[in-house]
Order: sequence, then structure tokens, then C-alpha cells
Amino acid sequence: MMRQLSKISMVLFTMLLFVVSACKEDNKETSMIEKTPGIVLENMDTSVDPKQDFYNYVNGNWMKTNTIPDDEARWGGFGVLRKSTRADVLEIIKTSKELGTYKEGSDQKKALLIFESELDTIARAEAGVSPIKPALNAIASIQSIEDMQTVSATTLGVSSPFAGIGAGPDLNNSTMNTCWVAPGGLGLQRDYYLEQDEKNKEIRQKYKEHITKMLQYIDYTEEDAKAAADLILELETQLAEPRLDKVARRDIRNMNNPRTLKELQEMAPAISWKKMIDDMGVEKQIDTVMVMQPKYMVAMNTFLKSTPLEDIKTLMTWRTLDDAAQYLSPEIEKANWEFYGKTLNGSKAMRPAEERALGTVDGTVGEAIGQLYVQAKFPPEAKEKAEKMIDNIIKAFQIRIEKLDWMSPETKTKAIEKLDKFTVKIAYPDEWRDYSEMQVKEGNTYAENMLAALDWQIQDNLNDIN
Repeated sequence: MMRQLSKISMVLFTMLLFVVSACKEDNKETSMIEKTPGIVLENMDTSVDPKQDFYNYVNGNWMKTNTIPDDEARWGGFGVLRKSTRADVLEIIKTSKELGTYKEGSDQKKALLIFESELDTIARAEAGVSPIKPALNAIASIQSIEDMQTVSATTLGVSSPFAGIGAGPDLNNSTMNTCWVAPGGLGLQRDYYLEQDEKNKEIRQKYKEHITKMLQYIDYTEEDAKAAADLILELETQLAEPRLDKVARRDIRNMNNPRTLKELQEMAPAISWKKMIDDMGVEKQIDTVMVMQPKYMVAMNTFLKSTPLEDIKTLMTWRTLDDAAQYLSPEIEKANWEFYGKTLNGSKAMRPAEERALGTVDGTVGEAIGQLYVQAKFPPEAKEKAEKMIDNIIKAFQIRIEKLDWMSPETKTKAIEKLDKFTVKIAYPDEWRDYSEMQVKEGNTYAENMLAALDWQIQDNLNDIN
């Protein structure tokens, strides 16, 4: 799932910058913040020649005196900031819960319900894998590729590793969002399947062991789970190979492949694309789509025509379980972390439960919890001051352009036109996201809340097409 600027960590970092630089409050705490230097001399290693190694000249002592916390995969200045911000937001959530100030159905109440339901480990343990049983049963009922397509498009919680659609910027018209067709998600990144060095071979082996363990939670025997793990790795490797590698993915031009719906149908006829779009609830007329990876689409079509249906169902079963693991029982969540968090990312410990729950809230109703943070930490007048400061910078920039003696009048005009199109985004949006249609409710299990959030996110994204 692809989200835009709803991530609280991105919003809050900008807030803190402008609190320091633009909001001079008459209190001791703010005064201390203003006096904190932008460069901390103690972090520098002046024994290093900056002409030879500027990075260690600036950061050397910090690198020597800091260690990566056990519950983090990486650490640096942004990590320190996020840790501090999480502590502030957790305090706000706890205070809000104690005061009970948010009415049923409000976005902030939904944020608190998601937070609390994730922490209700007893209810999650009792539910086990039952929240995804409807999705697994739907997969088991598939009798044809046509059934597979219908189940993938209409059954909430079913994950398809083949292809998906969603809204994204039109690369040829920046004023529009268009319909993108992209490869489906796999359990690993492409290179893990294909690289033949010892490290990647070891990761693939551990991935199979992980699949074997996880499938036993949905009533596979150990023997059957091992056989399925071998098959799943083989199938996912076939789907990984025709995808763009990480270098090619960095060049957005490789993804600028507009095609008519008819051309897409000819490229990958195993799927009825018009039916898929309709089944997903897209109401707008779609004539042209952006095909992210045409080579993959052709290979996927061959895969669907040549792979036994039962193997396809096995792969879909695994992808559905894998994607849902983090919101099932605590035991399954930890087993999922053991591979993805520990083996792949190198973390030594899970983050505290409250921090994990805060991360979930951030990823589902982030702007609702962001409003609570703004109320407590960033008043409107601070944003107004910051915006005024940026306006002044833009005006100064325009004056400098006008005074350049090496730039022609025509070029100056074009430069100022470009400057006038500059969009300023300070701290938080002028119009917050509306989560009123999200069916997060009192009494829902954690999984039910997450499925409701997923349903809302999918529809919210699809509504942006055209």
C-alpha cells in the first residue's frame, strides 16, 4: 500500500525545525532550545583530515560513543528525533485516554481504539488466525484463474503476488493522478531471490524455514509446510526475476509506460483487466493506465497460464498469511518479527509494545494523531510565523533573480514563473484527512480494525484515479 504525506514522523520533524527557528516563546525551555547550536562540536573528530574524510571529521566522535539500540535497525540524528517524538505522542495518547475527551466515531477516537486493540494481547491470542479464515477459505474455493481474479479483487485481506492497481501521479501530467498497474508483493526483495553469494543463499534458506514455521499456524503439518516452502520459494523466484532490479527502479523513466486498456489486455490476457477494475469498485472511466513494468506483465501472464492452479492457491495462501501476520496473535507477530525484523533487518529486540502500537496508528490514521500533537506542541501562530519566514525567503530569491546580470530577461521571467509555482508545506496540512468512513469501532478486535483500515486505504487511493 502506498501512502502520501500522512506519516507523523515526516510532519513532526518539520514542526520541530520551525519551532526552533521561527517560534520564540517567552519561556525558559524555548530559550534553551534556541541556544542549542546547529553543529555539536563534541560529535566531531578533529583528528581526522576533513579533506580526506569529511564524514568522520564531522561525525567521528558521535560514531565512537553511540551504539544502535537493540530495537532499532539503524541509528542517527533522525532516529534520536523520532524516539523523542514517539515519547511525546505516547504521553498525549495516554492523557487523551484518561480524559476520555473524544466522542465515538471521531478520527481521534479511532486512533485510540486502534492503539488499544493492538495492546489487547489476550483478545488477539484468543482470535488466533480466525480473522483471516474468510480470506483463506475464499482462496481454497478458487476453481479457475477467473475465480482467482475475482477473489483477489473482492475479498478483503486476500493478498495477490501477481499484479495490482492503484492511483499514482501521472508522469506525463503532474496535475493528475492516473491508474497504475504494478507487480504484486513478494516476501523478499528481488535480489534476495537471485543473488548467488553465500549470504543470500543463507537468507533464502532461513526464509524457507520461516515459511515452514508460519504455515503450521494455519494447520499445515510440518512435512506439508516444508514442501510448500520449497514450492513458494520457487514460484516467488519466477515472479521476481522479470522485475526491474534496484538500479533500474531508481530511474522513474523506466516506469513511464502509458498503455490503453486494450493494449494492457493484449499484453496480459490471462487477466480480464476491465473486470478487475470494476470488481475493485473503481467508478471512474479508465481508458489509459500506467504499466510500471511491461516485461514483468508479459512474464506474469506466462506464469499464470503455465502454473498449476493449486500451486497458485498455495502461493496466495502464503502471501495472505504473511501480510496479515503482524496483526494476528502476539505469538504469530513475534514469529514474523524473528525473520523480518531480526534476520533481515538486524534488530536485536522488538520495539516496546506501545511504540509498535503507535507505529500502527501512524500508518493508518496518522493525521488524526497528528492533530493531537499539533494541539499540544505546535500552535497555529507558530505555523503562521514559519510560513511568513518562507514567504520572505521566496521574495528575496525573486529579487536576487531580477538583479542577476548574467541572466537574460526572458530567462528571468521563466525562472520567476517557476518560483511562483513553488508549493510551501509547513508542519501540517491546512486540510486534514477525513477518516469518517473508516469502520474502526469499539469492540472490534485488532485484526478487524486493521482490515477496516486496509479497506478504507484501498478505496481512498482508488478514488484518486483521474
